[in-house]
Amino acid sequence: MFTAIGPRGMRSPAPAVRFTSQGAARAFTLALAFAATLGAAPSAKLDAQRPTLASSVRQFVAVDTAVVALTNARVIDGTGNPARESQTLILRDGMIAAMGSTASTPVPSGALVLDLTGKSVIPGLVRLHEHLYYPTGGGTYANLSESFARLYLAGGVTAMRTGGNTNGYGEISMRDAIARGEKAGPWVDATAPYLQMRGLSIGQMYNLKDPADARRMVNFWADAGATSFKAYMHISRDVLSAAIDEVHKRGLKITGHLCSVTLREAAALGIDNVVALTSTLAVFETFTPGRPLPPGLEVLTPQLKELYEARYANTQRNATHSRRTRRSIRARRRSKSRSRVRVACSWPAPIPRAVAA
Repeated sequence: MFTAIGPRGMRSPAPAVRFTSQGAARAFTLALAFAATLGAAPSAKLDAQRPTLASSVRQFVAVDTAVVALTNARVIDGTGNPARESQTLILRDGMIAAMGSTASTPVPSGALVLDLTGKSVIPGLVRLHEHLYYPTGGGTYANLSESFARLYLAGGVTAMRTGGNTNGYGEISMRDAIARGEKAGPWVDATAPYLQMRGLSIGQMYNLKDPADARRMVNFWADAGATSFKAYMHISRDVLSAAIDEVHKRGLKITGHLCSVTLREAAALGIDNVVALTSTLAVFETFTPGRPLPPGLEVLTPQLKELYEARYANTQRNATHSRRTRRSIRARRRSKSRSRVRVACSWPAPIPRAVAA
């Protein structure tokens, strides 16, 4: 396997050079996971982790041999340096053993040679805020681990952290199945279910009660195999502090999508990194009545911009209708009140009884 440089420089095994998706093979852009330095020696530990692929996974593999030579490739190394033309990469046991000009880089005897003239090689992508679920409406998030893992790999992702989990054991099990060679997908740093307090109406999220509850949850999921954690929008400073402390005691890392705790506060508490601050543009503006249409919509894709504007317009229409309805109800109530007053004032006075002459 190749080595991708994962979070904090961690080497992470990831299936590559296997043209692990037909789409990627057709595009002829190979997602190669570069080592920290191109001449890095293969790790015995990583070699030992190379799994025997199940038949269901092998259908996605076109190349799987000990020594491969990619010749005449255009290499884009991801450092910002200009692309290097006419390069040869020697891959040995899934690791990049050598790279240099095709004219001066010898191809080992017995290597499988792939001529990549006119094609490009890029580093495998290491993603730190990915999901294996998708919203399906009504506050429900479907487990799409099977298809999403394949799609990430087809898109060139060789190592990823799931930035939040609504499926409990599902994502941890998928991580383990990929490591055993039973499923196709990138190397996965599996995040535990969200560390979240009361505030969102999402039934798949547990609501932490207090700092002690946060510590209990961290230890429960660390014992279950989670390798990272994520705090979510509704969490107090004392609960977040307890979670960070307990995660670090387990030798793991914690990220966050912050809202109720500021970035400075979270940093002071020791959070390892932050993947998001709640965007009022994307999250709240579309369903908060009376908000002005914000600037910056031109950066959205046409489809997303259209969807955003439709939701925004619908919210404003509903708000206007609600205001009119409330005014109408108040007006009817005032009208009824005035009618009762008029009726009370205009009711005929009682006829006086006849007075005896």
